[in-house]
Amino acid sequence: MPNTGEDGRWTRQAANERLIREFNYEKNLVDGADGRPDEELLFYCACGRGDCDRRLCLSIAEYREAHATPHRFIVDPDHFTPHIERIAERHPAYLVVEKLPAYQGADPTAE
Repeated sequence: MPNTGEDGRWTRQAANERLIREFNYEKNLVDGADGRPDEELLFYCACGRGDCDRRLCLSIAEYREAHATPHRFIVDPDHFTPHIERIAERHPAYLVVEKLPAYQGADPTAE
């Protein structure tokens, strides 16, 4: 996995995205696992940028669908980082992005 210079920055951002995905999963899906699939919750943008405080409104079903495939994350449409990810799905309020192989790491929500 790349780890120096500009590549090191992308590696850190990808790692941050995995941590945010794990936080969103634990906070909203484990705690709200008995919620209705159409219940809308606020999730943190998983762009991995240190200064990002954006929240994205998705239903539990939308969140689960977005993360049904490993290495996929939800981000604000303006926070897509083409150096480390590709757009898997476009939605009006968010994107589902998938990490490029060099930046995937371990799936934080795998059981």
